[in-house]
Order: sequence, then C-alpha cells, then structure tokens
Amino acid sequence: MHPYSEIHRLTKYEATQTHHIFAINEFPELADKIENIIALTPNQHFLYAHPQNNTNEINRSYQCLCLIYKLDSIEIDYNNNLKNYNLNEFIDIINCGLKLNIEYSISFEELKLRIIQHYINN
Repeated sequence: MHPYSEIHRLTKYEATQTHHIFAINEFPELADKIENIIALTPNQHFLYAHPQNNTNEINRSYQCLCLIYKLDSIEIDYNNNLKNYNLNEFIDIINCGLKLNIEYSISFEELKLRIIQHYINN
C-alpha cells in the first residue's frame, strides 16, 4: 500500500521494511492490525525504530513519530475515501499501547496532540 516511507512524505524513499509500532512481543493482540504497521526504509527501521539494530528495543521518541505519521496516512486515506484504514482501530491501538482512554469522537488534530502529550509526560 505504501511503496515509499510513510515518515518522509516530501522526498520519496523506498520502503522495503514494515515496522510494528507497538512491538509484537509486548502487544501480540496488535500484531495483525494494519493501523499498527508503518512502511519504513531499512535505515529508519534498524537505526531509528530499533536503535543499533536491536529489535528487542523500541526508540520511544521514534515510536511517537511513527504514530503521528501513521495517523497522517490514516487521515489521507479517510479524506480520499479509500477505506484502507479504520480510525477507530487506530484509536483502539493507541488506547492499548499507551494505556489511554481516548473516545472515538476525537478529531485527527486532537488525537495527534494527545499522542504527543503522552510522550512528553511519560
């Protein structure tokens, strides 16, 4: 669905990796949710998402960035009526992964703000 990295929208970097934003070993219930998977370049995946190529470690700052960009992909999908993603599924993922209680009626902008606030405060 995304031949180029979802992180860089202005420059097209080929995405040959997919990354589970919330790790499978911590959140196996989110493993098959497309809203939890982001397209990345190998360097983004193995240098930033997993520092020093340690796939057992997650860079929390980069995780926040991945969530924001994934939400951008979902918003673009929604605005173009493509129906590849489900915003409520993404909210469920956020609620599970970040242990929040976000309601489905939230706007895209407010959801981005809540995600960023969570990472700032934790």
